[in-house]
Amino acid sequence: MVSTTDPCSQSINAISLVPKLTQSLCERERKGRINNLKTASIRLGFHAQEVDQVFAASSEIEKLLLLSSEEDKGKAEGENHCLRPLTIWNGELLKHLIAQVEESSSSQEDTALVPDKGAEREFEDEESSATAIMERKEEIEVLEAIYAEGFQLLSNTSSSSEEEETSSCTDDNVNLHYRVEVTPTQPLHLMTQNDTGTNANICHLHVLANRRGYPLSSPPMLWFTNSILPAALLRQINIQLQKKARELVGQASVFDLMEYVAEELATW
Repeated sequence: MVSTTDPCSQSINAISLVPKLTQSLCERERKGRINNLKTASIRLGFHAQEVDQVFAASSEIEKLLLLSSEEDKGKAEGENHCLRPLTIWNGELLKHLIAQVEESSSSQEDTALVPDKGAEREFEDEESSATAIMERKEEIEVLEAIYAEGFQLLSNTSSSSEEEETSSCTDDNVNLHYRVEVTPTQPLHLMTQNDTGTNANICHLHVLANRRGYPLSSPPMLWFTNSILPAALLRQINIQLQKKARELVGQASVFDLMEYVAEELATW
């Protein structure tokens, strides 16, 4: 006697496997995006432990991964994605990574990197009265005029009318994440084993200027990037840059820091 299998039963079994397969593929894709972002962050000079702590502590990691996926769809094939941690999530990932560097450095010899929380609270009234916000906006206007195409605003910003309505309530509503192109006084390809030509000299300083207290009582959050310098050297450069930023607290300092890193880069 020949046994037969009910076609309807086969279809039901096949359909029941679809959600499991879809869930498995989504989880694999999710882990892949996390690993890609972590690897890119480490290449920028952040330690693996710092990166892991940021991802473990983030309550909005799914939002971060969604934004990363959307950016992938919009980028041309072969485009360098290594700098994605700097730009996605309106600079929030970069902010948390820099905070980890400041914290880890404070446990060693670089205690000067840690912002003075007491000083930030001291200027809280001035912050709410928009004094510091006005200075940051004026600094951006100056930098944009000086560097022209070398200046790029990266965060999504509100309209001017919205800013006027919200800035009196909280500075967090004003996104000030931008980057400025740094021109080293000494060609960087001379600092590397391989002469990669003019691309070696493309450097940027990423600035998160909406830190509470900047410029009155705190430095901006900064991260220097270059495509050819090793991660360890990038980290060393950024630690030196952040130390210098602490010395300039009380004034708008991004232009001075740009000049500082351009002149001192070869010595680090």
